Amino acid sequence: MAPNVLNDGAMSVRRMRFLIFAVLWMLAQWSASAALRCRPAVAKPHIASTERVLHVVEAKNWWWGSKDSYFALVFNPSRPDQPLRVVEAKKREDLPRPGEADVAAFHSYLKANNLTILRSPLEGEAYVINGNKEHHHNNESGFGDFAWDLVKLDSRTKLSYRRSGRRNSDFVVWNKKVWSPVQGKVVEVVRNQPDNPAKLEGGEFTARQDGNYVGIHLGGNFYLYLLHFKRNSIPESVVVGSTINVGDYLGRVGNSGVSLVPHLHMSLYYFDKGTNRYWSVPGLFSRLGVKALSEESGEVRSDYVPSSGDLIFNPRPISEP
Repeated sequence: MAPNVLNDGAMSVRRMRFLIFAVLWMLAQWSASAALRCRPAVAKPHIASTERVLHVVEAKNWWWGSKDSYFALVFNPSRPDQPLRVVEAKKREDLPRPGEADVAAFHSYLKANNLTILRSPLEGEAYVINGNKEHHHNNESGFGDFAWDLVKLDSRTKLSYRRSGRRNSDFVVWNKKVWSPVQGKVVEVVRNQPDNPAKLEGGEFTARQDGNYVGIHLGGNFYLYLLHFKRNSIPESVVVGSTINVGDYLGRVGNSGVSLVPHLHMSLYYFDKGTNRYWSVPGLFSRLGVKALSEESGEVRSDYVPSSGDLIFNPRPISEP
């Protein structure tokens, strides 16, 4: 009889363990279900009738930190101290569609507050290869949506490079001087990052940082950044806290950071306290020479936003110090 008693006892222990496990599993499922039921739904963002949506960013296509949501740049002309804010929505239909009048109102704010871009940063003609909500800038995690990429073209071939295009020195814009297009105070400088080898055929980026760049505070929460400088070309006089005037020498065009071929990247940014980060916003040139590739001479335009395919130039040459 003893063996049967032991077997019956073992069976009872196993049944008890199973019952305890089953009860704990059901409690866990109920708790998870209750948590889901109690979780508040994502509220539709409130946008006042006086506010204007400038741009909507779809975050699922971002290179870094992608997520299944949308971010809107919201402009409030009645708040000069905090004219922009960024709101997040889970559905695109929860956000109004931006209109040309909304961006025009924002540009009027930039003009009234002396926040426009005053010159091209390159002397002579510069070609806009990417600009103003076009191409891969839309994937740059909200940091490049309204940026411009500038190169120079060979006067005969109208290409951005000579020879094979396999070396940085083959590119017309390589090592060209960069001049400040704005006035403000330097807030960030990086000057010693290496230049990438040129990859005209495309490929992976060698670097994972922004390379060599200069960040300039214009006023309020607005900043202008110029990126991809040549290594050690930014002068030692350009330091955090120094005052920059229009036409000051900033360095030379390189191929540092997230860049495949030599070019100069430039964007106007707004620092949003709510999201604690910079966002690329629609910049505006106060006065700029513009022409098409097929034109011998262009025209000077006021309050202009360059787009891909534009040749831009300064109405007056920059005077070297």
